[in-house]
Amino acid sequence: MVYSLINIGKPRVSKFAKTLFMPTRPDHVDEQIKDYIKNKVPHFFINAKDKEEHSVESINESTVNKLDSIIPNERINFNAVAGKFDYRFLLRNKKVKLDETVINEYKRLDRNKKWLMNNEEIKPGEKLYVYKIIKQRLMEIHNDEQLITDVLVKYLYKKKSKFKSTLWECFGEHILENLKINLRNFKACGNCGKMFSPSSNKSKYCNNCSKKMILDKHKRYNKKR
Repeated sequence: MVYSLINIGKPRVSKFAKTLFMPTRPDHVDEQIKDYIKNKVPHFFINAKDKEEHSVESINESTVNKLDSIIPNERINFNAVAGKFDYRFLLRNKKVKLDETVINEYKRLDRNKKWLMNNEEIKPGEKLYVYKIIKQRLMEIHNDEQLITDVLVKYLYKKKSKFKSTLWECFGEHILENLKINLRNFKACGNCGKMFSPSSNKSKYCNNCSKKMILDKHKRYNKKR
């Protein structure tokens, strides 16, 4: 019975491409389904669906969860290679305030997008259309692409969300342009490779490396005396 109720909504998914609207179930039907699926989602949804620890089941001996212990989860130290990542370089306005209306609508559209992406009737080449519709819906809230970009970048990167594909598909060109503008007055340190803001065109090293090189120079000088 419950499976039948769940499957009733599946044909409506094909209409979702044009409207990005999923009909809500009647309350009495929704209660039946919730009672049936009230258990928490599997533990591996932390990685697969960006779920929080409190919303998933404890890890068990299922095949997928066993992979977590078999495959080593070695963290790649990007800081050692490229320095600490600062998402503010992706912003045009670093003082932008979060807009809950934009954020909530983005989350709703991004969540519903998954229904359509899994629909067999939607071909891979047509998936860009989904992002176009999402962008249009967000623009109905604020007719300012740069503002929406900054709000979503600040929200998603501060939250450290693993899922940012919708953001980049919809507003990637603005993020890239922001990055180019923000790095215009920066250069890579000739010693450590980190980006720094030079005090003059002749500056080749960041402050930390400059100080270290001066100290090393004094030490070598004192040894010769």
